[in-house]
Amino acid sequence: MQAVALPICHCISATPQARQDKLWQDLFSNPDEWWDNRADKKGPSSPDFKKKNSREPLWLNSVLKPSWVDGRLAALDQKKTKQKDSSSKVQQISHEIEGLCRDGHLDKAFNELSRIDALNLSPPPRVYMSLLQACIRRKSASHAKTVYAHLQQKDVKLSGLVGDCLAMTLAKCSCLEDARTVFDNLPSRTVFSWTAMIRAYVECGNSLEALQMYVGMQEDGVEPDNHTFVSLLKACGETGDLHKGKELHEAVQDRGFSSDAFIRTTLVSMYCKCGAIAAAENLLLESQACNIESVNAMLSAYVENGHPKKALLLFRQLPEEGIKADDVTFNVALQACTALADMEDITHVGQHSVRFTPHEIGQALHADSKKGGFSAKTSLGTTLVKMYGKCGTIEKAENAFCGLSKHDVISWSSILSAYVEHNLGEKSLQVFRYIQQIGIVPDRQAFAIAFQACGTLAEGEDDTAASRYKALQIGKALHLDAWRRGFASDVFVGNTIVSMYCKCGDYVGAEGAFDELLERNTVSWNVLLSLYIEQGMEEKALQLYFQMQEECIVLNEVTLVCALQSCSGTGCLEVCRQIHFIAASTEYESNLLVSSSLIYAYGMCASMADANIVFNKCLKDDIVMWNACIAGYSREGDYVTCVQLFKKMQEAGVRPDRRTLSSILSVCAHAGLISEGVGYFASMKRSYGITPDLKHYVNVADLFARSGDFERLEVVLCAMPMQPDSDMWACVLAACRAHGNMQFGKLAFNSAIQLQSKSSGAFVLLSNILVDADDEMLEFRKDSAGQSTLLPPFNRIAGRM
Repeated sequence: MQAVALPICHCISATPQARQDKLWQDLFSNPDEWWDNRADKKGPSSPDFKKKNSREPLWLNSVLKPSWVDGRLAALDQKKTKQKDSSSKVQQISHEIEGLCRDGHLDKAFNELSRIDALNLSPPPRVYMSLLQACIRRKSASHAKTVYAHLQQKDVKLSGLVGDCLAMTLAKCSCLEDARTVFDNLPSRTVFSWTAMIRAYVECGNSLEALQMYVGMQEDGVEPDNHTFVSLLKACGETGDLHKGKELHEAVQDRGFSSDAFIRTTLVSMYCKCGAIAAAENLLLESQACNIESVNAMLSAYVENGHPKKALLLFRQLPEEGIKADDVTFNVALQACTALADMEDITHVGQHSVRFTPHEIGQALHADSKKGGFSAKTSLGTTLVKMYGKCGTIEKAENAFCGLSKHDVISWSSILSAYVEHNLGEKSLQVFRYIQQIGIVPDRQAFAIAFQACGTLAEGEDDTAASRYKALQIGKALHLDAWRRGFASDVFVGNTIVSMYCKCGDYVGAEGAFDELLERNTVSWNVLLSLYIEQGMEEKALQLYFQMQEECIVLNEVTLVCALQSCSGTGCLEVCRQIHFIAASTEYESNLLVSSSLIYAYGMCASMADANIVFNKCLKDDIVMWNACIAGYSREGDYVTCVQLFKKMQEAGVRPDRRTLSSILSVCAHAGLISEGVGYFASMKRSYGITPDLKHYVNVADLFARSGDFERLEVVLCAMPMQPDSDMWACVLAACRAHGNMQFGKLAFNSAIQLQSKSSGAFVLLSNILVDADDEMLEFRKDSAGQSTLLPPFNRIAGRM
């Protein structure tokens, strides 16, 4: 079919007109896609408008221009004028917002932002950056969320600096969920946004997630910077992940960040928190320019890991190294004094082995802190109160407390603790009541100390049922108050509640408080374990120990020692060997307390061969180990081995103490070696400077009682400078029964009853020893039970001798 040709006149007149109409329509629909050349027009041939992408022109004087163009063009020009004015106003307001943000007037800046909203326009990206940076400086979560909502409302694409800065700001302002949402939706993530998220997780206590973020960062191909490594090393310290910490240390070295002061300080802190004290020390020694932050981290590690002497020695070296101590340094040094007071009364500081008490060192530090102008700081003052409370006098603790510039709940807690340290439980409780009357709201620390005060009151000097009952009633009232305030289920406070019930002798209450805990740590279990041991409930203690293993509770040295004490009481050799295996598989085998408890437990389980294996692996410079081994052989009646060990310990430079001599006297009694036993007893004061105590007199009484030498036994009973206890009377009465000396037994029994008249339990214990006695003794027991017969006690026998 042949195409129909249109007339030439139609092609010229119709097609260009339609095209012109379409182009003009496009101009008015999309003015931003056209250049407006009217102001810069060079001549009639130059177009008035030109499309940016296709370069198509439009002329106002064209005969093809539609009639409606002039009206619409006037309207467009008017609109552009208004937009130009608005844009100028936005720029002006934006400058004002930036200035307000720099000056810290965040609320006023947001008021100005609402003026831009009223113009129905969006501010430039730099305004959002200024607002976000101001939010970071103020740590204002509410303002940060307002910026986030504004960006969403304006449908701003979160890419580039704005997206990075928003994620960083939300993270630093603790809006972690919002920060993670923004972060996950970023089209591309930089080292800044990754580091901000990692740091935020560390600061909110979720260090495991921070380390997981680092894995994602590596997968994303983003290279960490020095700030990233600081946060990651902190995360390792918080989680105790030494292996990951070492990996990051290598990565730091590979990237040349080792000389960065912040990284070195964080590395020292990380190794300290992971228990790698030697690695931290090496880092400190390798530092060419050691700073006070690294030193403070090392000092804190020494104190936290039980090395207060090392902390004080390091503090002493600071002037020699040209390092000036700050308030944190003095604070930690004073904490070291407090920790040292828990360990011993005398220490050696310096090369000349000058002997100072922790109190004297603390006083010197106090004086130095005054010279440095630090003593006025509340945190340091609070530590001073604790130090004087622990190793000084309560008057000095009170003076330090009164010298504080302000008294908050933390400082009040320090004086409460000082009273508890000085066994002033009742006064501590009175002050606890007073601070509530003056409007101080007790925190978890204050409640924990109040419960400790109840325990101190229960274990006071009189240690009677009445004092324990009084302490228990106060403790129960405090427990109710703590429960109302939401502290009772807190593991820290809850542990002290369990301990309080233990010290008051209410093991049912202790178990109830333990069951109330929402979260239980190793300390929680150890407190209950210790209670069962103190109450003589070794079987129950072992059951609790097995439950700890079933629930995968982390065992520490206290757990193992308590479990070993349970084995000692029950004679469970197999369990003792299992604990030995656990100790050998961890660092606890070298722990003095665990090793000595192992030796003692093996001895109680009649397995001195196992005890000897442990003893041979231990250092021989501590008397605790020697005493544990000698005591084990003493219980077996092995006099020869006991004496050999006794001689060896002295050859090793270890001086015998009271426990050592008690074991030697005991084995002499069991072996029937009277002359040897008397010889050791006589040499106690002369050769070893030890004044015999009640335990030693019990040993000597046992020595004569077993051999039936009642004449010398009577001399011992009359000559001893203290009152006999139930153990001694049990020993005497057992000898009377064994040797048939009922007359002596009557005198001993009567003296025991007069001494223990308030204790029905003691009466039962003593009288049951004579269960196989003859009829005469049985009649005497009946008379004594009825309180109708009183025979002369031993303190009146002396008058007839």
